[in-house]
Amino acid sequence: MKKDLSVECLRGLACVLLVTYHVIGDNSEQGLRVAADSYLRYLNDSLVYLRMPLFTFLSGYVYSLRPVKSNPIGFLVKKVRRLIIPMLVVGTLYIGIQHLVPGTNSTYSFITLYSFYPVAHFWFLEALLLIFVVLVPMEFSGILKRKGSFFLVLLFFSGISLSQVKTTTFFAVNGAVYLMPYFLLGVGIHRFNLDKIGPGVKSLILIVALISILFSQLGLSGVVEIDLARRSLVAFLLGAAGVVSLFLFRFENKFLAAIGEYSYTIYLFHVFSAAAVRIIMVRLGVTSLELHLFLGIIAGIAAPILLEKLLSKYSVARLLLFGKSAR
Repeated sequence: MKKDLSVECLRGLACVLLVTYHVIGDNSEQGLRVAADSYLRYLNDSLVYLRMPLFTFLSGYVYSLRPVKSNPIGFLVKKVRRLIIPMLVVGTLYIGIQHLVPGTNSTYSFITLYSFYPVAHFWFLEALLLIFVVLVPMEFSGILKRKGSFFLVLLFFSGISLSQVKTTTFFAVNGAVYLMPYFLLGVGIHRFNLDKIGPGVKSLILIVALISILFSQLGLSGVVEIDLARRSLVAFLLGAAGVVSLFLFRFENKFLAAIGEYSYTIYLFHVFSAAAVRIIMVRLGVTSLELHLFLGIIAGIAAPILLEKLLSKYSVARLLLFGKSAR
């Protein structure tokens, strides 16, 4: 199947957003450790509603191109190979390096990883597997093949997410509840040809996204008091309308598309090279936040791509590091 350049471009964009997030850091104690009033902190907080929803939406869309039709157990086994084996192997490397290298921002326990509680960004892999586990029986029941029942399912999972019902962090259940609606949106937009909708509906979706962006920025700026939790109504409207708008009005860029081809490897490994560059620059006395950000993003993207190019020809590395078939 020929790859859609515009979809790969959106994958590349998602990678850039993710790497930027981890280079800047989630708070003033991580990444570049920028202050709460820094424009970089404001940028990071503003993009939180698009980063993981976009990754998940694209995962759903790509799945819908080749959905499971037979052998559900075999399908899930392949997903375990693709998601959980690299999570455990690369996660072990991640925790080990954090314990050994001075200058890292935080440390995790090996027990946390091996007991399948979320560790750093690897939570997404657990959440995605859980989404597939829930998805497969629904696929074989047929309820996702009919437009009416599909949107009832989407409404159901959206309601669970918006209810902010307390779940467990075990196996990233919280993350799966949060991301399931975006995955289903990705499936539905291809399965029911929703990308062929007219300009009027496209414009309406874009308006919803823009209004949601406005409300989120007012909330982040402290102008008005708005619930901006990731599973709040504003966050959901911004995430859903935002990723759908990006998809409907998508563009083609060969540079971003080239990055998108390695999106999974970048997701797994970007923190290693980005953190290495930050530690080196700090020891060299470089204080420019802009230079830190630029070089961190370059390293977080380029090094994983180089790593896959060098190691993917080896069967053991293909399996353990990238979750691909050893053959």
